[in-house]
Amino acid sequence: MNKLTNYLKITIKVLLKSPFISFISLFGISISIALLTVFSAVWEGQMGDNGALKKVDRILLLESLTFNDTQVDTLINADTLMDGSVVMDTVFDKSSTYSSIGSSFSLSCLRNYFKGDDDVEAYSFFAVGEEMKFFENNSVHNFRANYVDTGYFNVFNYPFLEGEPFDKEAIENARKEVVMTRRAADGIFGVGQSATGREIEILGVNYLVKGVVENQTSAFFFFDLIFPYTLAEASYFESSSSFGFFNAAYLVKDVAKMESVKKRYRDIASAMPREQDQAAYDIEIDEVEIRISTIPQLMAFQLFLLDSPEKSLKRLKLVVLLCLLLFLIPPVLNLIKVNMGRVMDRRQEIGIRKAHGASATDIILQFLFENIFMGILGGVLGLSLALPIIHLLNETKVLQPITLIFNMGVFGIGVVLSILLGVTVGLFPAIKISKTRIAHSLNDHSL
Repeated sequence: MNKLTNYLKITIKVLLKSPFISFISLFGISISIALLTVFSAVWEGQMGDNGALKKVDRILLLESLTFNDTQVDTLINADTLMDGSVVMDTVFDKSSTYSSIGSSFSLSCLRNYFKGDDDVEAYSFFAVGEEMKFFENNSVHNFRANYVDTGYFNVFNYPFLEGEPFDKEAIENARKEVVMTRRAADGIFGVGQSATGREIEILGVNYLVKGVVENQTSAFFFFDLIFPYTLAEASYFESSSSFGFFNAAYLVKDVAKMESVKKRYRDIASAMPREQDQAAYDIEIDEVEIRISTIPQLMAFQLFLLDSPEKSLKRLKLVVLLCLLLFLIPPVLNLIKVNMGRVMDRRQEIGIRKAHGASATDIILQFLFENIFMGILGGVLGLSLALPIIHLLNETKVLQPITLIFNMGVFGIGVVLSILLGVTVGLFPAIKISKTRIAHSLNDHSL
Protein backbone atom coordinates (compact mmCIF):
# COMPACT_ATOMS: atom_id res chain seq x y z
CA MET A 1 0.00 0.00 0.00
CA ASN A 2 2.90 2.34 0.87
CA LYS A 3 4.49 1.58 -2.48
CA LEU A 4 1.31 2.53 -4.35
CA THR A 5 1.08 5.75 -2.32
CA ASN A 6 4.68 6.58 -3.25
CA TYR A 7 3.95 5.80 -6.91
CA LEU A 8 0.98 8.18 -6.81
CA LYS A 9 3.02 10.98 -5.20
CA ILE A 10 5.79 10.63 -7.79
CA THR A 11 3.21 10.55 -10.62
CA ILE A 12 1.55 13.79 -9.51
CA LYS A 13 4.95 15.52 -9.14
CA VAL A 14 5.98 14.38 -12.63
CA LEU A 15 2.74 15.64 -14.18
CA LEU A 16 3.08 19.03 -12.49
CA LYS A 17 6.80 19.30 -13.33
CA SER A 18 6.17 19.21 -17.11
CA PRO A 19 2.66 20.61 -17.59
CA PHE A 20 3.00 21.09 -21.37
CA ILE A 21 4.14 17.50 -21.98
CA SER A 22 1.42 16.26 -19.62
CA PHE A 23 -1.16 18.30 -21.55
CA ILE A 24 -0.05 16.81 -24.89
CA SER A 25 -0.29 13.27 -23.49
CA LEU A 26 -3.70 13.86 -21.90
CA PHE A 27 -5.02 15.57 -25.02
CA GLY A 28 -3.95 12.68 -27.27
CA ILE A 29 -5.40 10.05 -24.96
CA SER A 30 -8.69 11.89 -24.35
CA ILE A 31 -9.34 12.54 -28.06
CA SER A 32 -8.60 8.91 -28.92
CA ILE A 33 -10.87 7.62 -26.15
CA ALA A 34 -13.66 10.06 -27.09
CA LEU A 35 -13.68 8.98 -30.74
CA LEU A 36 -13.47 5.28 -29.85
CA THR A 37 -16.34 5.71 -27.39
CA VAL A 38 -18.50 7.38 -30.05
CA PHE A 39 -17.68 4.53 -32.43
CA SER A 40 -18.57 1.98 -29.73
CA ALA A 41 -21.89 3.80 -29.20
CA VAL A 42 -22.65 3.50 -32.92
CA TRP A 43 -21.80 -0.23 -32.85
CA GLU A 44 -23.93 -0.76 -29.73
CA GLY A 45 -26.88 1.00 -31.35
CA GLN A 46 -26.66 -1.16 -34.47
CA MET A 47 -25.50 -4.53 -33.14
CA GLY A 48 -26.20 -4.40 -29.41
CA ASP A 49 -28.95 -5.99 -27.35
CA ASN A 50 -31.17 -2.99 -26.76
CA GLY A 51 -34.69 -1.90 -27.58
CA ALA A 52 -36.56 -4.42 -29.71
CA LEU A 53 -33.31 -6.39 -30.07
CA LYS A 54 -32.89 -6.95 -26.35
CA LYS A 55 -32.46 -10.69 -26.97
CA VAL A 56 -30.48 -10.27 -30.19
CA ASP A 57 -28.04 -13.07 -29.33
CA ARG A 58 -30.96 -15.58 -29.45
CA ILE A 59 -32.90 -14.25 -32.46
CA LEU A 60 -32.77 -15.88 -35.89
CA LEU A 61 -34.28 -14.32 -39.01
CA LEU A 62 -35.49 -16.48 -41.91
CA GLU A 63 -35.18 -13.98 -44.71
CA SER A 64 -35.21 -15.61 -48.14
CA LEU A 65 -35.80 -18.76 -50.16
CA THR A 66 -33.78 -19.61 -53.29
CA PHE A 67 -34.32 -22.24 -55.98
CA ASN A 68 -31.23 -23.30 -57.94
CA ASP A 69 -31.27 -24.99 -61.34
CA THR A 70 -28.10 -26.40 -62.91
CA GLN A 71 -28.42 -27.80 -66.45
CA VAL A 72 -25.50 -29.76 -67.92
CA ASP A 73 -25.29 -30.04 -71.72
CA THR A 74 -23.02 -32.56 -73.48
CA LEU A 75 -21.40 -31.25 -76.68
CA ILE A 76 -19.84 -33.62 -79.26
CA ASN A 77 -16.86 -32.19 -81.14
CA ALA A 78 -16.88 -32.50 -84.95
CA ASP A 79 -13.49 -32.34 -86.73
CA THR A 80 -13.00 -31.69 -90.47
CA LEU A 81 -10.20 -33.68 -92.09
CA MET A 82 -7.86 -32.56 -94.93
CA ASP A 83 -9.97 -34.37 -97.55
CA GLY A 84 -13.08 -32.50 -96.46
CA SER A 85 -14.73 -35.35 -94.61
CA VAL A 86 -16.19 -34.84 -91.16
CA VAL A 87 -15.27 -37.09 -88.26
CA MET A 88 -17.04 -37.08 -84.89
CA ASP A 89 -14.50 -36.67 -82.09
CA THR A 90 -14.61 -39.13 -79.24
CA VAL A 91 -13.95 -36.29 -76.76
CA PHE A 92 -17.09 -34.77 -75.22
CA ASP A 93 -17.34 -31.29 -73.73
CA LYS A 94 -19.74 -30.54 -70.90
CA SER A 95 -21.33 -27.10 -70.53
CA SER A 96 -23.19 -26.09 -67.36
CA THR A 97 -25.91 -23.47 -67.25
CA TYR A 98 -26.66 -22.19 -63.75
CA SER A 99 -29.74 -20.19 -62.84
CA SER A 100 -31.55 -19.33 -59.64
CA ILE A 101 -34.56 -17.39 -58.42
CA GLY A 102 -35.19 -16.17 -54.91
CA SER A 103 -37.58 -14.15 -52.81
CA SER A 104 -39.21 -13.92 -49.40
CA PHE A 105 -41.72 -16.58 -48.37
CA SER A 106 -45.42 -16.92 -48.89
CA LEU A 107 -47.41 -17.10 -45.65
CA SER A 108 -48.69 -20.56 -46.53
CA CYS A 109 -45.11 -21.85 -47.06
CA LEU A 110 -44.05 -20.59 -43.64
CA ARG A 111 -47.10 -22.06 -41.96
CA ASN A 112 -46.64 -25.44 -43.63
CA TYR A 113 -42.90 -25.94 -43.10
CA PHE A 114 -41.28 -23.35 -40.85
CA LYS A 115 -43.20 -23.15 -37.59
CA GLY A 116 -41.30 -23.09 -34.31
CA ASP A 117 -40.12 -26.32 -32.69
CA ASP A 118 -39.05 -27.50 -29.22
CA ASP A 119 -35.86 -25.42 -29.28
CA VAL A 120 -37.76 -22.23 -30.12
CA GLU A 121 -39.28 -20.13 -27.34
CA ALA A 122 -41.36 -17.93 -29.67
CA TYR A 123 -41.68 -17.30 -33.40
CA SER A 124 -43.34 -14.84 -35.73
CA PHE A 125 -44.30 -14.50 -39.38
CA PHE A 126 -44.25 -10.89 -40.56
CA ALA A 127 -44.12 -8.81 -43.74
CA VAL A 128 -42.08 -5.66 -44.26
CA GLY A 129 -44.27 -3.00 -45.82
CA GLU A 130 -43.28 -0.08 -48.00
CA GLU A 131 -42.71 3.44 -46.76
CA MET A 132 -46.01 5.19 -46.02
CA LYS A 133 -46.63 8.85 -46.75
CA PHE A 134 -49.58 10.65 -45.22
CA PHE A 135 -50.67 14.16 -44.24
CA GLU A 136 -51.30 15.05 -40.60
CA ASN A 137 -51.20 18.35 -38.69
CA ASN A 138 -50.27 20.30 -41.82
CA SER A 139 -47.19 18.10 -42.34
CA VAL A 140 -46.26 15.23 -44.64
CA HIS A 141 -44.97 12.17 -42.74
CA ASN A 142 -42.87 9.31 -44.13
CA PHE A 143 -42.83 6.19 -41.99
CA ARG A 144 -41.79 2.57 -42.58
CA ALA A 145 -44.48 -0.01 -41.87
CA ASN A 146 -44.40 -3.61 -40.71
CA TYR A 147 -47.26 -6.17 -40.74
CA VAL A 148 -46.96 -8.68 -37.91
CA ASP A 149 -48.65 -11.38 -35.88
CA THR A 150 -48.92 -11.52 -32.07
CA GLY A 151 -45.77 -13.63 -31.82
CA TYR A 152 -43.78 -10.67 -33.11
CA PHE A 153 -43.94 -8.91 -29.75
CA ASN A 154 -42.72 -12.07 -28.01
CA VAL A 155 -39.67 -12.41 -30.25
CA PHE A 156 -38.78 -8.73 -30.28
CA ASN A 157 -38.70 -7.10 -26.89
CA TYR A 158 -40.30 -3.75 -27.75
CA PRO A 159 -40.29 -1.50 -24.65
CA PHE A 160 -43.79 0.00 -24.49
CA LEU A 161 -43.81 3.60 -23.30
CA GLU A 162 -47.61 3.59 -23.21
CA GLY A 163 -50.46 1.28 -24.21
CA GLU A 164 -50.00 -2.33 -25.25
CA PRO A 165 -49.65 -4.50 -28.37
CA PHE A 166 -52.71 -5.52 -30.33
CA ASP A 167 -54.06 -8.98 -29.50
CA LYS A 168 -54.91 -12.13 -31.43
CA GLU A 169 -58.54 -11.06 -31.82
CA ALA A 170 -57.46 -7.82 -33.51
CA ILE A 171 -55.50 -9.86 -36.05
CA GLU A 172 -58.27 -12.39 -36.68
CA ASN A 173 -60.84 -9.62 -37.18
CA ALA A 174 -58.45 -7.33 -39.09
CA ARG A 175 -59.17 -4.46 -36.72
CA LYS A 176 -57.72 -1.11 -37.79
CA GLU A 177 -55.12 -0.81 -35.03
CA VAL A 178 -51.50 0.27 -34.99
CA VAL A 179 -48.51 0.39 -32.66
CA MET A 180 -46.07 3.24 -33.37
CA THR A 181 -42.66 4.44 -32.25
CA ARG A 182 -42.14 7.55 -30.15
CA ARG A 183 -40.70 9.25 -33.23
CA ALA A 184 -43.91 8.64 -35.17
CA ALA A 185 -46.11 9.71 -32.25
CA ASP A 186 -44.14 12.94 -31.79
CA GLY A 187 -44.37 13.72 -35.49
CA ILE A 188 -48.10 13.09 -35.69
CA PHE A 189 -49.47 14.25 -32.33
CA GLY A 190 -46.74 16.58 -31.08
CA VAL A 191 -43.61 16.04 -29.00
CA GLY A 192 -44.34 14.26 -25.73
CA GLN A 193 -48.10 14.04 -26.36
CA SER A 194 -49.95 10.84 -25.48
CA ALA A 195 -51.00 8.84 -28.54
CA THR A 196 -52.70 5.73 -27.13
CA GLY A 197 -56.43 5.65 -27.81
CA ARG A 198 -56.25 8.35 -30.47
CA GLU A 199 -56.86 7.85 -34.19
CA ILE A 200 -54.75 8.64 -37.23
CA GLU A 201 -55.86 8.70 -40.86
CA ILE A 202 -53.66 6.95 -43.42
CA LEU A 203 -54.74 6.97 -47.07
CA GLY A 204 -58.33 7.63 -46.07
CA VAL A 205 -58.48 4.89 -43.41
CA ASN A 206 -58.69 5.59 -39.66
CA TYR A 207 -56.47 3.52 -37.34
CA LEU A 208 -56.65 3.34 -33.54
CA VAL A 209 -53.28 3.72 -31.78
CA LYS A 210 -52.89 0.79 -29.36
CA GLY A 211 -49.49 1.67 -27.97
CA VAL A 212 -46.23 3.58 -28.33
CA VAL A 213 -42.80 1.92 -28.20
CA GLU A 214 -39.28 3.30 -27.88
CA ASN A 215 -37.55 4.40 -31.07
CA GLN A 216 -35.51 1.61 -32.57
CA THR A 217 -31.77 2.21 -32.65
CA SER A 218 -30.74 0.01 -35.56
CA ALA A 219 -30.89 1.39 -39.10
CA PHE A 220 -31.17 -2.18 -40.41
CA PHE A 221 -34.22 -3.02 -38.32
CA PHE A 222 -36.20 0.17 -38.26
CA PHE A 223 -40.01 0.45 -38.36
CA ASP A 224 -42.25 3.29 -37.25
CA LEU A 225 -45.71 1.74 -37.70
CA ILE A 226 -46.63 -1.84 -36.79
CA PHE A 227 -49.96 -3.21 -38.07
CA PRO A 228 -51.75 -6.55 -37.77
CA TYR A 229 -50.63 -8.58 -40.80
CA THR A 230 -54.25 -9.11 -41.84
CA LEU A 231 -54.36 -5.41 -42.80
CA ALA A 232 -51.74 -5.90 -45.51
CA GLU A 233 -52.77 -5.57 -49.15
CA ALA A 234 -54.54 -8.54 -50.74
CA SER A 235 -51.50 -9.17 -52.98
CA TYR A 236 -49.55 -10.26 -49.89
CA PHE A 237 -51.76 -13.36 -49.63
CA GLU A 238 -52.39 -14.24 -53.29
CA SER A 239 -49.29 -16.33 -53.94
CA SER A 240 -49.89 -20.01 -54.69
CA SER A 241 -46.16 -20.82 -54.66
CA SER A 242 -43.50 -20.76 -51.95
CA PHE A 243 -42.53 -17.19 -52.81
CA GLY A 244 -44.24 -14.19 -51.26
CA PHE A 245 -43.77 -11.20 -48.97
CA PHE A 246 -43.25 -12.77 -45.54
CA ASN A 247 -40.26 -13.50 -43.32
CA ALA A 248 -39.94 -15.43 -40.08
CA ALA A 249 -38.22 -14.67 -36.79
CA TYR A 250 -37.37 -17.18 -34.08
CA LEU A 251 -36.40 -16.64 -30.45
CA VAL A 252 -34.25 -19.67 -29.66
CA LYS A 253 -34.31 -20.92 -26.08
CA ASP A 254 -30.55 -21.39 -25.80
CA VAL A 255 -27.68 -19.68 -27.66
CA ALA A 256 -25.97 -23.06 -27.88
CA LYS A 257 -28.88 -24.33 -30.02
CA MET A 258 -28.62 -21.60 -32.67
CA GLU A 259 -26.58 -23.58 -35.19
CA SER A 260 -28.64 -26.76 -34.77
CA VAL A 261 -31.87 -24.77 -35.33
CA LYS A 262 -30.37 -23.26 -38.49
CA LYS A 263 -29.42 -26.70 -39.78
CA ARG A 264 -32.85 -28.13 -38.98
CA TYR A 265 -34.65 -25.46 -41.02
CA ARG A 266 -32.17 -25.86 -43.88
CA ASP A 267 -32.90 -29.59 -43.92
CA ILE A 268 -36.64 -28.85 -43.95
CA ALA A 269 -36.15 -26.53 -46.94
CA SER A 270 -34.20 -29.20 -48.82
CA ALA A 271 -37.00 -31.71 -48.28
CA MET A 272 -39.82 -29.38 -49.39
CA PRO A 273 -42.01 -30.60 -52.30
CA ARG A 274 -40.91 -28.87 -55.49
CA GLU A 275 -43.50 -29.78 -58.13
CA GLN A 276 -45.78 -26.78 -57.64
CA ASP A 277 -42.90 -24.27 -57.70
CA GLN A 278 -41.30 -25.95 -60.73
CA ALA A 279 -44.57 -25.61 -62.63
CA ALA A 280 -45.10 -22.01 -61.46
CA TYR A 281 -41.66 -20.77 -62.50
CA ASP A 282 -40.79 -23.22 -65.31
CA ILE A 283 -37.60 -24.30 -63.60
CA GLU A 284 -36.05 -27.65 -62.72
CA ILE A 285 -35.17 -27.21 -59.06
CA ASP A 286 -31.97 -29.05 -58.16
CA GLU A 287 -31.32 -27.34 -54.85
CA VAL A 288 -33.31 -25.33 -52.31
CA GLU A 289 -31.51 -22.82 -50.11
CA ILE A 290 -32.72 -20.55 -47.32
CA ARG A 291 -30.97 -17.61 -45.73
CA ILE A 292 -31.36 -17.91 -41.97
CA SER A 293 -29.04 -15.90 -39.77
CA THR A 294 -28.66 -13.79 -36.67
CA ILE A 295 -29.44 -10.10 -37.00
CA PRO A 296 -25.77 -9.00 -36.83
CA GLN A 297 -24.99 -11.53 -39.58
CA LEU A 298 -27.86 -10.22 -41.69
CA MET A 299 -26.70 -6.62 -41.20
CA ALA A 300 -23.19 -7.55 -42.30
CA PHE A 301 -24.57 -9.47 -45.30
CA GLN A 302 -26.49 -6.41 -46.46
CA LEU A 303 -23.22 -4.46 -46.39
CA PHE A 304 -20.87 -6.94 -48.09
CA LEU A 305 -23.14 -9.40 -49.97
CA LEU A 306 -20.70 -12.30 -49.61
CA ASP A 307 -21.61 -15.98 -50.06
CA SER A 308 -23.21 -16.19 -46.61
CA PRO A 309 -24.19 -13.95 -43.67
CA GLU A 310 -21.62 -15.76 -41.51
CA LYS A 311 -18.76 -14.83 -43.85
CA SER A 312 -20.09 -11.28 -44.10
CA LEU A 313 -20.00 -10.82 -40.31
CA LYS A 314 -16.41 -12.07 -40.18
CA ARG A 315 -15.52 -9.59 -42.92
CA LEU A 316 -17.22 -6.76 -41.02
CA LYS A 317 -15.32 -7.57 -37.81
CA LEU A 318 -12.05 -7.68 -39.77
CA VAL A 319 -12.75 -4.31 -41.41
CA VAL A 320 -13.67 -2.76 -38.04
CA LEU A 321 -10.50 -4.16 -36.45
CA LEU A 322 -8.30 -2.83 -39.26
CA CYS A 323 -9.97 0.58 -39.09
CA LEU A 324 -9.40 0.73 -35.33
CA LEU A 325 -5.75 -0.24 -35.75
CA LEU A 326 -5.21 2.36 -38.47
CA PHE A 327 -6.89 4.92 -36.25
CA LEU A 328 -4.97 4.01 -33.08
CA ILE A 329 -1.45 3.34 -34.37
CA PRO A 330 -0.49 6.97 -35.29
CA PRO A 331 -1.55 8.56 -31.96
CA VAL A 332 -0.06 5.66 -29.98
CA LEU A 333 3.29 6.00 -31.75
CA ASN A 334 3.27 9.77 -31.17
CA LEU A 335 2.43 9.29 -27.50
CA ILE A 336 5.21 6.70 -27.15
CA LYS A 337 7.65 9.19 -28.70
CA VAL A 338 6.56 11.95 -26.33
CA ASN A 339 6.66 9.59 -23.39
CA MET A 340 10.09 8.32 -24.39
CA GLY A 341 11.50 11.83 -24.32
CA ARG A 342 9.93 12.49 -20.92
CA VAL A 343 11.31 9.23 -19.52
CA MET A 344 14.86 9.78 -20.86
CA ASP A 345 14.93 13.16 -19.15
CA ARG A 346 14.63 11.27 -15.87
CA ARG A 347 17.69 9.03 -16.26
CA GLN A 348 19.50 10.65 -13.34
CA GLU A 349 16.45 10.09 -11.11
CA ILE A 350 16.39 6.42 -12.16
CA GLY A 351 20.12 6.09 -11.44
CA ILE A 352 19.65 7.47 -7.94
CA ARG A 353 16.74 5.12 -7.27
CA LYS A 354 18.76 2.15 -8.49
CA ALA A 355 21.69 3.22 -6.31
CA HIS A 356 19.31 3.05 -3.35
CA GLY A 357 18.29 -0.51 -4.21
CA ALA A 358 15.39 -0.16 -6.62
CA SER A 359 15.17 -3.11 -9.02
CA ALA A 360 14.36 -3.01 -12.75
CA THR A 361 10.91 -4.36 -11.88
CA ASP A 362 10.33 -1.46 -9.46
CA ILE A 363 11.26 1.02 -12.20
CA ILE A 364 8.96 -0.64 -14.76
CA LEU A 365 6.06 -0.73 -12.28
CA GLN A 366 6.61 2.94 -11.44
CA PHE A 367 6.41 4.04 -15.06
CA LEU A 368 3.50 1.71 -15.83
CA PHE A 369 1.62 3.15 -12.85
CA GLU A 370 2.27 6.68 -14.13
CA ASN A 371 1.01 5.86 -17.61
CA ILE A 372 -2.01 3.88 -16.41
CA PHE A 373 -2.87 6.84 -14.18
CA MET A 374 -2.44 9.12 -17.19
CA GLY A 375 -4.57 6.75 -19.30
CA ILE A 376 -7.39 6.68 -16.75
CA LEU A 377 -7.28 10.47 -16.37
CA GLY A 378 -7.34 10.87 -20.16
CA GLY A 379 -10.13 8.29 -20.33
CA VAL A 380 -12.26 10.29 -17.90
CA LEU A 381 -11.74 13.40 -20.01
CA GLY A 382 -12.44 11.41 -23.19
CA LEU A 383 -15.67 9.94 -21.84
CA SER A 384 -16.72 13.39 -20.63
CA LEU A 385 -16.14 14.67 -24.16
CA ALA A 386 -17.88 11.70 -25.83
CA LEU A 387 -21.15 12.03 -23.86
CA PRO A 388 -22.15 15.47 -25.24
CA ILE A 389 -21.08 14.38 -28.74
CA ILE A 390 -23.34 11.31 -28.54
CA HIS A 391 -26.20 13.41 -27.14
CA LEU A 392 -25.75 16.03 -29.88
CA LEU A 393 -25.72 13.46 -32.69
CA ASN A 394 -28.89 11.84 -31.34
CA GLU A 395 -30.71 15.13 -30.74
CA THR A 396 -29.87 16.62 -34.14
CA LYS A 397 -30.70 13.28 -35.84
CA VAL A 398 -27.69 13.74 -38.13
CA LEU A 399 -27.26 9.97 -38.40
CA GLN A 400 -30.98 9.07 -38.42
CA PRO A 401 -32.19 6.37 -38.35
CA ILE A 402 -28.99 5.37 -36.53
CA THR A 403 -29.18 5.98 -32.78
CA LEU A 404 -26.05 6.00 -30.63
CA ILE A 405 -26.31 4.07 -27.37
CA PHE A 406 -24.16 4.84 -24.32
CA ASN A 407 -24.57 2.24 -21.59
CA MET A 408 -22.44 0.39 -19.04
CA GLY A 409 -21.04 -1.81 -21.80
CA VAL A 410 -19.78 1.20 -23.76
CA PHE A 411 -18.52 2.76 -20.50
CA GLY A 412 -16.64 -0.44 -19.70
CA ILE A 413 -15.06 -0.44 -23.17
CA GLY A 414 -13.92 3.14 -22.59
CA VAL A 415 -12.32 2.25 -19.24
CA VAL A 416 -10.54 -0.83 -20.65
CA LEU A 417 -9.27 1.13 -23.66
CA SER A 418 -7.97 3.86 -21.36
CA ILE A 419 -5.96 1.36 -19.30
CA LEU A 420 -4.69 -0.49 -22.39
CA LEU A 421 -3.65 2.78 -23.99
CA GLY A 422 -1.76 3.74 -20.85
CA VAL A 423 0.02 0.37 -20.70
CA THR A 424 0.84 0.42 -24.44
CA VAL A 425 2.25 3.95 -24.33
CA GLY A 426 4.29 3.35 -21.16
CA LEU A 427 5.58 -0.22 -21.46
CA PHE A 428 8.36 0.22 -24.03
CA PRO A 429 9.86 3.40 -22.47
CA ALA A 430 9.63 1.78 -19.01
CA ILE A 431 11.52 -1.34 -20.10
CA LYS A 432 14.17 0.73 -21.90
CA ILE A 433 14.86 3.09 -18.99
CA SER A 434 14.90 0.19 -16.50
CA LYS A 435 17.95 -1.22 -18.29
CA THR A 436 19.94 1.99 -17.76
CA ARG A 437 23.17 1.40 -15.84
CA ILE A 438 23.63 3.30 -12.60
CA ALA A 439 26.99 4.77 -13.59
CA HIS A 440 25.74 6.04 -16.93
CA SER A 441 22.69 7.60 -15.31
CA LEU A 442 24.63 9.39 -12.58
CA ASN A 443 27.27 10.64 -15.02
CA ASP A 444 24.61 12.10 -17.36
CA HIS A 445 25.31 15.86 -17.43
CA SER A 446 22.57 16.68 -19.92
CA LEU A 447 20.07 17.37 -17.17
